[in-house]
Amino acid sequence: MMAFQSGRMEDGLEAKVQLIWEQMCRDPPATGSWEEVIERDDIEQDRMSDSSSDGIVIATEHHEPSEPPDLSIWANEPYSDNELAIELVECAKDAENHLKLMDSKIQDLLTCTFPSWKKSESKYTHTAVSIIDRLPRSSLRLSRDLWATFDTKHSQYIIDTPHDNELSMLRTSTSTRSCWERYRVTTEIDSNSIRLALITAYLDQTSHRGVSQLADYANILSRILDSLTELEASHKVKGSHQLGLSPYQVARAFIWTVWQRSQLISLYYLFGTRLRREWNRESWYPKEPEKYEELKFSVHGSSLQTEVQTDQACQYMCRHPFELLRLSSSGTRDFRTLIARYSNQFGDRGARCYQQNSEWLHCESKTGFCSRCNTASPKNQSAHDMACHGSCRRIIWDEDSYRGVKGPRCIDISFTQPGNALKYRRASRKTLAVSHVWSHGQGGRPEEGFNECLHKRYATIARDHDCDSYWIDAACIPLDAGLRSEAIKTINPIFRESKVTLICDKDIMTVDVRGLSVQQCEILISILLLSDWNIRAWTLLEVVRGNRAVHLLCKNNVTVPLKSVLQILYEHRSLDLCAILIGSPHLLPLGSETDRVGIEEAGAMLSRRYASRPGDDIIIWSLLCGNDAACTKPEALWNNRLGGFVNTGFLVSSCKRVEGLRGLSWAPAKPCAEPIESGSKVADTSASGDWVYWPYSGVGTNTAKIAGADGTITQLQGNWFVYNVEASAASQFATSTKSCWGYASQLLSKGYRRVLFLRPILAVNYVMQWGHPFAASQHLDEGKQKQPVAICATRDNWAEIEIEEDYFQPYTGITEFAAEEWEWKGVYSSMPDHSFANINFECRWLKIV
Repeated sequence: MMAFQSGRMEDGLEAKVQLIWEQMCRDPPATGSWEEVIERDDIEQDRMSDSSSDGIVIATEHHEPSEPPDLSIWANEPYSDNELAIELVECAKDAENHLKLMDSKIQDLLTCTFPSWKKSESKYTHTAVSIIDRLPRSSLRLSRDLWATFDTKHSQYIIDTPHDNELSMLRTSTSTRSCWERYRVTTEIDSNSIRLALITAYLDQTSHRGVSQLADYANILSRILDSLTELEASHKVKGSHQLGLSPYQVARAFIWTVWQRSQLISLYYLFGTRLRREWNRESWYPKEPEKYEELKFSVHGSSLQTEVQTDQACQYMCRHPFELLRLSSSGTRDFRTLIARYSNQFGDRGARCYQQNSEWLHCESKTGFCSRCNTASPKNQSAHDMACHGSCRRIIWDEDSYRGVKGPRCIDISFTQPGNALKYRRASRKTLAVSHVWSHGQGGRPEEGFNECLHKRYATIARDHDCDSYWIDAACIPLDAGLRSEAIKTINPIFRESKVTLICDKDIMTVDVRGLSVQQCEILISILLLSDWNIRAWTLLEVVRGNRAVHLLCKNNVTVPLKSVLQILYEHRSLDLCAILIGSPHLLPLGSETDRVGIEEAGAMLSRRYASRPGDDIIIWSLLCGNDAACTKPEALWNNRLGGFVNTGFLVSSCKRVEGLRGLSWAPAKPCAEPIESGSKVADTSASGDWVYWPYSGVGTNTAKIAGADGTITQLQGNWFVYNVEASAASQFATSTKSCWGYASQLLSKGYRRVLFLRPILAVNYVMQWGHPFAASQHLDEGKQKQPVAICATRDNWAEIEIEEDYFQPYTGITEFAAEEWEWKGVYSSMPDHSFANINFECRWLKIV
């Protein structure tokens, strides 16, 4: 089948979408498509139980409805990734038909059927065409060395061959943009992307459990990309083909484009479901879930390097929030629209991150926190409202009024008169809660006061929203340690119960939203995502708790509901911005999930966000997890989860661990990775293999039990993917003490009896392939970073431990290492590459102390 060019809704594209729609509208077999999927899963499960070469163990639970759903989706594994890659390369050699042939080769990777009686309904095809039209015109460019032989002289590989004079200009152009963005493989739409658009149109923002198959499809494409790159390297044919154009690079650019578009459309669908928060009833037949279930969509990253997108950014853009987005948005790497809209607003402003000699510069993406996070002085809190001339007085608290209120306190706008002290009342469902950053000058403490014009601003906005009070930390959290602790414990209920949560950031306040347009919405969201407000830990907590009704404070003190902006974005604008927002769940409607965020997701969200006060990161982490009492020590945070479970994938990070307490050697002591605190550049550590591995939530990985007694944790129990390190191997591959082999060799020389390399076990929906190791997108760093392994060691000797009589098959198979108590020793890079080529990881049950 022929692929079609992205762009305007042309008759050719509409006809193609209609044809594919009619082909998809057919009834499933009498046995039901879910039975087929389950049968394939069972076969896959049997196959995986016979081998454990990659360290992935499958945990699958089947839910088979008693009758087929009205929509069936499934991803189909190719017979062989390598063989399919070879076939794609052969197709790429056919200049005239290369796109048609490659498109036909991958169509069977994704299958979907709609009920036959839907065939005549045109609304789905119209919506699908609209979705395709909103995709970026071309895929994101790969780094130059991955498409170096692309050349505009190959006219049959170029879309809409231009007139001779235009073609001549392209041939002599030194612009890489004119080349990549004119190739058919990077611009035209493949058949499976049309299928994904039709699925999205058909489901109309309703949750469907078949979405896991879309993640599987994306992961298959990711594997094929790896196979193509390996194939090219093994043949060493870069640029040597008789066409002068490498068929390997043509095939890779095609799959890369298909993979990117599969991500964008799938994440756009997820974005819609999180705005509407309804399930598709047929997909949950015969029993609907008790409450709305958030769809999980976890895909593996790609190790391919892309163009450096920040090269197109304005100087004003701080690279810290961009890096946060890059690490959070695991499903997409396309930030072109985001950067363009932000630069449209601030292109005339200079850098602001730090000063070198007399020149201001922006921070680097690979630096921990921007220096502004460390140097912005909270003492300089002199901001005024835009309508104020800067001469208003500071208004301080009425301490007796404050102490006279029991429970969460806020400013009473009825009794606080101009020129008088701030009066307080108990916060309620008619309170406006203000979320801001101190570095923008609105901070302070009630004893010191804050500018009266700001009080007038928030009092006016509160009245406009039918509120009788407002809360802002500068007026409601005193300096006194006892009162401060008391006030912090009320942050959760204040924001949770508030009528409006108002986001206040000086950059957002530059946007005029009167007569709100679609482009203004794009600019507003781009600024919000790249704002100082979005990189602070306290503001993250505030917006999660106040998620029910978030408003943005814009130019001239005009407020706009965030959900309205998101809805306009979903209905009218760029899919790539919607996809990026999936990585910022705190900005999307959360519903009942605001009551308690999982400790893993909370930790991942906090990992790149800054809390200026020492110890606040643990307090915020516990508050995010729903503990209003606010833990101040990490051991208290984890002891509150005694008897519960933790995603093992979350533990594989560079975060510092709890020290000196038996049973907690595995437990992160803070959500931030180590180099963040010192402000060191992440890239500076790569030469020695001392990589930084940022936490991710561990979605899709096996859970381990937090076990203990008498309110104290004694061990972490669970299955891991394990490799038993031999002393000879550790010595052979120990190129550096900071690599996994070097550290293992060091431990064995210091009296430890055994050392293990650990990787998490994955559930079936997130398995790339048996024999292919899992890689979180945060751990890939576009091919430069090596995959991590956790290291555990023991001084125990199983032969010296008494064997219990009723112990089943003691110390063999899955219980091989069950007798010992293992100490967590850290997370290290799997270097050198060839050292892991023939390693056999196996599932083993461990108790980590």
